[in-house]
Amino acid sequence: METPKEWDYKFTVVTPVYQVEEYLKDTIESVINQTVGFQENIQLILVNDGSLDNSEEICLKYQEQYPDNILYLKKENGGVSSARNEAFPYIRGKYVNFLDSDDMWALDAFEIIYHFFEEHYKKIDVVGGRKRFFEARDDFHYLDYKFDTTKVIYLQLQYDYVQLDVTSAFIKTEALGDHRFSTHLKYGEDGAFINEVLLDKCTLGVVREALHLYRKRLNATSALQNEMKSESYYVDSPKYFHQALFDKSIERYGRVLEFIQYAVMNDLGWRIRKNVHAWIGAVQAEQYKRALQGVLQKIEERVIMNQKMMYKEYKVYALSLKYGRDIRKELIYDMGKLLFHNIALLDILQIRNMVMVTVLDIGKKKLHLEGRVNTWLPEEDYQIYMETQAKRKRLSCYRLEEHDKKGLDGICYQGKGFRLDIPLEEDAYEITFSIWYKDIYRKKIKFTLEKNVPLNEESAGYYFRNHYITQKEKKKLLCKRISGEERSVYEKKYQMELIQNGLKQLASCRKWYFVFKKLKKKEIWLIPEELSEVQDRGEQVLGYLRENKPGNAKAYFVSGQRKTGIQKVKKYGRVIKYGSFWHKLLFLLSDKIIVPQKGKKDFDVFGDDRYYMKDLYQFKSVFLE
Repeated sequence: METPKEWDYKFTVVTPVYQVEEYLKDTIESVINQTVGFQENIQLILVNDGSLDNSEEICLKYQEQYPDNILYLKKENGGVSSARNEAFPYIRGKYVNFLDSDDMWALDAFEIIYHFFEEHYKKIDVVGGRKRFFEARDDFHYLDYKFDTTKVIYLQLQYDYVQLDVTSAFIKTEALGDHRFSTHLKYGEDGAFINEVLLDKCTLGVVREALHLYRKRLNATSALQNEMKSESYYVDSPKYFHQALFDKSIERYGRVLEFIQYAVMNDLGWRIRKNVHAWIGAVQAEQYKRALQGVLQKIEERVIMNQKMMYKEYKVYALSLKYGRDIRKELIYDMGKLLFHNIALLDILQIRNMVMVTVLDIGKKKLHLEGRVNTWLPEEDYQIYMETQAKRKRLSCYRLEEHDKKGLDGICYQGKGFRLDIPLEEDAYEITFSIWYKDIYRKKIKFTLEKNVPLNEESAGYYFRNHYITQKEKKKLLCKRISGEERSVYEKKYQMELIQNGLKQLASCRKWYFVFKKLKKKEIWLIPEELSEVQDRGEQVLGYLRENKPGNAKAYFVSGQRKTGIQKVKKYGRVIKYGSFWHKLLFLLSDKIIVPQKGKKDFDVFGDDRYYMKDLYQFKSVFLE
């Protein structure tokens, strides 16, 4: 019987170091302070990849403090892959993590990972921790869906649970074998390496409770611009990342396993959205396109269509690239679905946002609608209509360049907008949308409302202006003339629905809004406390407001955390506390909200709850430079 290998440490952490003096201390401290115990259980290898800043000084300081735990290596600059590879002969921990020098781990992560790895040691070689952004962002990584529970994933059954980086993963050291990071790659070296290791057992552990902190730098230069200018992005990645993984899968299993296809397609999903002609010449762009098409040949249609992080239009675009022709012309209609090779690409009866209403306004004599038509169907193959009881009107679309979708060769789908004015000559209207696809007519297709539209889609939600009320009812927009007394009935019904949904305070805000609206005699201006400090000219701005504010306006200053700011503004108007019930009520009653500078939002006190209150908003935002 083989004797188990004795390890000097439970963990080895390998950190390449290059021009990171601003962040390196945080990274090292996050390892040193692990609850599993640094001095007893962790080896840290710092590989200086030719840094010219003070990174070496920081490394040497910590090595001197922990000489038995920290190994410092120095080499000429050769890139992150060569720096990681430099550490391989020195790894003495049972499990290894390749931590980037500006990232961190939550302090209990190693302890949690260790227990999970030990429990499932024979099943897995790789364990991933949950990845959360910090600094410039505060949310989880887009692949976070695989962390719904802590578990072992069998990748040949659940091929869409993809792992693409090493910095948030731990690898069994004995599983490293001959695996090394490709020095040919500047982009995608993580994904190539980790998936090569995963091919050995085709299993992946994921631990929801172990948190990896991924820094999105506030002062970072554009990573997109850097990669798009690099020849390696176009030449090396398809060869040493995509094709190399395919070759290793075929060598071992006789075919390209679905989880390898899925991982590569995930990377391609971002690549095919970039117009490469803006960055490289026509000849190189065509060569790159052919290389990606060659990779797509080995990816099955169902793997493309099952991508979780790709919009449907780009899946269709990927299929067209795969076959070298516009596959949209080959779709077969069957019971509301459009099929390609027996795969449903679109369900006309179920899609919600083919028509999206972005503006809804009720004037004295008309209902004004604006919106977008969101579809990848060829323009010549369909027409969309608005219908009322009296007539059917085809949507006349115009170009919305800001909603164009870009592909490898430029724009692959044009953004389309529409405007509609519906005369309000009757007491009630029922408005629906329909579609003709080729020679097939489908009535009452679904549509959706953009979040800024003052009408929400709750069953009792409504929008009232100029004696008309609008409501959304499944596939219909209802518009009806009502009296003030009838409006009260709708409002009470809506408040009851909010209370039943656990939103009692919002219902109370709405109730008191209508009470105070009747008593309101002067304009209400809301002014954030930050205005007192804008551009060091706060006193001048506040004085200007005091002198120029009309007599029929009353100013309220919203206090935040700055006590100095509160003292400054007290002499110019009443101060109210941010987030208080009184603040929320005045927010709804406001005529103007003064915003310190462009780019700032309206200091919306309701946050996500604005969805339930936005029909009452009537203020204008005034931006002061």
